[in-house]
Amino acid sequence: MSRPPGGPGTAASVRAANRTLDEELRAVMSRVTDAQLHLRTAPDEWTVAEQLGHISEFPVCFATQLRAWRRDRSVPVGRTHESADRLAGVARAAGRDAGALHGEATAALAELEEALAELTDRDLASPTRNVKYGDEPLSAFLERYVIGHKRAHAAQLRATLGR
Repeated sequence: MSRPPGGPGTAASVRAANRTLDEELRAVMSRVTDAQLHLRTAPDEWTVAEQLGHISEFPVCFATQLRAWRRDRSVPVGRTHESADRLAGVARAAGRDAGALHGEATAALAELEEALAELTDRDLASPTRNVKYGDEPLSAFLERYVIGHKRAHAAQLRATLGR
């Protein structure tokens, strides 16, 4: 079973980590100007606009998956980098201004926060079928696709804007 190290221990700790990361992301996103939207950390990385487009998309995707899984534990979770939703979210960012992207990302973060509010400690140990990593507990999905994912994007935005 593939499980990232240091996964969240309780539903409350997942919500707390998520809340902290959302605050960090909102703070970083609030400083983005239209002039910075074209910046990249590296030539092969997304622009700030594309990062914000992704942050507007992935929380909604994973909130939807989490709700579906809670209704039917056989529903698979996770996705690959080639996911059509992921790629469309990034593409939708083109031509948008910083305010619109920030607003959409903030709404997406709130949607995932609502889905996590329903989470129980028992859910964390429950098995899931991840489309990329196979059978693993929900805690691994949450650590990888929610907590770790947000942590990585906050760091990526800080690095890009700090250049």
